[in-house]
Amino acid sequence: MEEPLRQCGFCGIALRSSFDLGGYCQECRAPLCSTCWSLRSHYCREHIGTIPIDSRSQLPRKELLTCGLCRRVIARQEAIGGYCEADGCEEPLCVECWRQGHRYCVRHKLSQQDTLERAKQQLIAGEIPCLITSLQAKRMELHFIYRFDRKVQSIAKLQNPVTGHWFTGLRWNELRHCENQEAELMSLLRVSLSDQGVLTNMPVNQRVWYSISEPGVNKPGNPLILEARVVNRLQEYARKGFDTQPLGLTHLVSLLNEYLHIGERSNATLIVGLASPTGWEPQAIDFVSSNAYIKHTFSHPLIMPCLIDLLHMSIAYNEDDQRLKSLISIFRPLMREEEVRLAIEDIRHVVALSPGSVSLRQLREELPQYGEEVILRAAKELEAKGTHILQEFENVGLVISEHR
Repeated sequence: MEEPLRQCGFCGIALRSSFDLGGYCQECRAPLCSTCWSLRSHYCREHIGTIPIDSRSQLPRKELLTCGLCRRVIARQEAIGGYCEADGCEEPLCVECWRQGHRYCVRHKLSQQDTLERAKQQLIAGEIPCLITSLQAKRMELHFIYRFDRKVQSIAKLQNPVTGHWFTGLRWNELRHCENQEAELMSLLRVSLSDQGVLTNMPVNQRVWYSISEPGVNKPGNPLILEARVVNRLQEYARKGFDTQPLGLTHLVSLLNEYLHIGERSNATLIVGLASPTGWEPQAIDFVSSNAYIKHTFSHPLIMPCLIDLLHMSIAYNEDDQRLKSLISIFRPLMREEEVRLAIEDIRHVVALSPGSVSLRQLREELPQYGEEVILRAAKELEAKGTHILQEFENVGLVISEHR
């Protein structure tokens, strides 16, 4: 009669048949499942610690189970998230690596370029909704913040849409605050302060706000806060160098909870533009928009969010909220013609300050908020107006200078 089987003496999994059995503990004969038997030393959990340290170093390497990617020690079966998906490879991956989307061990891990090429094919096949590289996200981020600053600082007078108070004589530079998530990105990339150059082409979730307080007798009154914030999944850019998914309702609700806490603490009126380079899912857009068919939409007496889709150059907000009417323009994405007009002004300024000519390559470095196509088009328009000359030189490329 076959011996009744119990649980694996190491991981505790039920052994339902003899096919699940890998062997027995060499100390106490406790049964071990086939996974623990093949990946660890042949001892149960109780007796693994009784092996002398000198002897452990002589055990086969398989018996100390580590993640095939990050090399963390995997102490129990539940800490395995999955296995390398390369054909014929059975390297385990820890739960943390698996949650982050990794599916290959360090030996079979695809390069970022290979992963990007695969994503491009998926985009063509319609398997993913979008594909934004870290460099594209960075340019979108710079451009959106630049546009927001420029729009806000052109306002001569402003009314708090909740209290009705008018602000005049505003010194915008003194009211400006900013922060980003560079530290978090560096942690994800595992780089130090001395390696900050790697962040040049990476989005950092830039956040800029202007806080304007109403005058009070003993202390300033309720502030009005105008904020522009770019939201990226930094872990995706750190891991793959690109993102393929719009942000969803869960991400949005997390951000709104953050602003609810700010509003409760300061009793501030917050008008917030949340911009995503990969766009927003329909559920998130419906949540902030006025829609008679959607029962549960966001509404708050002090917090007014707008969602900006930097991929499709669109904006979503509660159009029935009259308080937003006068300020929504500070968040609207630039149309291409307007972007070119602004680039023309900035190129004129850069060229005027230079002793001679400026290459278009240098302009892209000086004006990172504009893409290559916009700078080229703006330079050609300046040439067409007769105010500047555009020439091409070997090893330098196109160069622009003032027509004297």
